[in-house]
Amino acid sequence: TRCSDCLNAASILCLTAAHVRAAEAYFRYCPEDLKPRLARAILARAREFGVDVESPTVREYAAE
Repeated sequence: TRCSDCLNAASILCLTAAHVRAAEAYFRYCPEDLKPRLARAILARAREFGVDVESPTVREYAAE
């Protein structure tokens, strides 16, 4: 099954900086085809909260 929480993790559930960190930590479990969209959403929310995304993987997928 597709992980509907993957996209929601960054777009809806990231209400705090801690949620952004959790989405970054669980990024690896997201289906491959959703990773670019999720990565961009994580980075967008991170900017809103002033969080530095440390994962090079998230940054690489966001650039696609």
